[in-house]
Amino acid sequence: MLPLKNSEIPVDTRLVLEASTTLDITEYNLFELAYLDWFGAEPAIHQVEPLFVNYMFNGVIPTWVRQFARKTLRASPEKPQSPTAARFQAPPFRGSVYFLAAAFAVGILLLSATTSADLAPAIQQCYFPPCY
Repeated sequence: MLPLKNSEIPVDTRLVLEASTTLDITEYNLFELAYLDWFGAEPAIHQVEPLFVNYMFNGVIPTWVRQFARKTLRASPEKPQSPTAARFQAPPFRGSVYFLAAAFAVGILLLSATTSADLAPAIQQCYFPPCY
């Protein structure tokens, strides 16, 4: 199957895609936020999932999702993002910082293990793991 061209995407589907891109969240999370906005309560998975599946396979978009998407796209870019939308965003990647800190700590331990006998002449044996 060939990918759809932009003009072949239905207007409502394009509206949902643009709103989810604007908020930097998934389409499913947009459905959850729309439910929260429309009904004023956190949605259960059994309330949103069938509607989202119907959207994915049949292109049927509930009215409250369409209205929320329009409201999102009408909002000015200068406004701060809503706190409910912020909780669905991925946190910044900090894995490299943790990896570098762990590698530095392991390096210091290995360096101290290999040089402990040379640095402290009073201690004639090494008590670190590589020297057992």
